[in-house]
Amino acid sequence: MYTRKLVCAFVLMVASVLAATHAVAQAITKQDVLNLLESDSKAQHSKDPDAVCENIGKDALLKVVMDSSTGLQMVSMNREHYRTNLKRVFPRLRENKIQRTNLHITIAPDGNSAVITYTAIQTVTTYLAAEGDYGSTGTMQDYERATIGRENGKVVVTGIDASFQRPFTN
Repeated sequence: MYTRKLVCAFVLMVASVLAATHAVAQAITKQDVLNLLESDSKAQHSKDPDAVCENIGKDALLKVVMDSSTGLQMVSMNREHYRTNLKRVFPRLRENKIQRTNLHITIAPDGNSAVITYTAIQTVTTYLAAEGDYGSTGTMQDYERATIGRENGKVVVTGIDASFQRPFTN
């Protein structure tokens, strides 16, 4: 009887340690978020739509508001729509660089999600009609708020709200 109670106590103790270890291992950290941003920057720079979308959750919603000459324009898209757009745009770009400034990371108390805000400055150089010739270079600046979570154990973007503060300029 004593042995049975001891074994049960041991099993419960091991189960609670494993559960606590699993919860700690799953908590999103600041380093997880920084690694995600670095992965995205590399994918954007290499103009790889699939690599960009690997950092975005399958159910993520990306919302962009831009002030243009015709007024405010709002676009919402899911990951696949974004991938389709990137596949159209990336071949037209000779270079694509993103710099993030004013980065703020807030991890939820339970560690299951995070919110990041930053200003993104994206500089692109397009191709001219003649293959290999440089086209124009322009810069966009926008404010972004992204939510971060886990999908199948991987840290991913679960949503983005972006507001372009300035139109594309040369």
